[in-house]
Amino acid sequence: MENIFRNPMKYIEELRKIQLIDIKKDTEFLGKSIAVIFLTRYCNADCKFCIFKSPMKQNKEVTREDEFDETGIENSIEFINKSNIGYLMISGGGEPFLKIKHIFSLIKQTNVSDIVIVSNGFWGNNYDRALNVLNEMHKMQEEYKKKITIRISIDKWHLEKLGVNHIKNIIDIF
Repeated sequence: MENIFRNPMKYIEELRKIQLIDIKKDTEFLGKSIAVIFLTRYCNADCKFCIFKSPMKQNKEVTREDEFDETGIENSIEFINKSNIGYLMISGGGEPFLKIKHIFSLIKQTNVSDIVIVSNGFWGNNYDRALNVLNEMHKMQEEYKKKITIRISIDKWHLEKLGVNHIKNIIDIF
């Protein structure tokens, strides 16, 4: 069997010749889709239970295989805006707030109405930083007319690694 990735255009052309959808039964889809994006595979909690096996970042070099660079985030924004996405989850594989500039870019530049950000909440360890992050998110929510939800993972393993100070600070700010 031939590896289709060695000559993808051959197979793309073959698929184009096949009528996969009965045009007479075609209906317009007006709903929105969902997308989930993992900005990095790294996590600062380094929990041993992690289903993603997300390690702490050891070197400062950004690799495209491990986390989004500027080109990757720009391409993702373009894809999201062309894909009729209504709900975007920015989640793990790693801790998304390690790439906070990318989170802000996704909020500002996508035409998504609902965004959920799943985090371990480490950024809340410092009250002033947490206040700044949440104030910035609130401003963007108002300016860009989006519903932004931050879901903090609280379980015995995260608490073992991160403590409770970040949770207390985030709750106090709210």
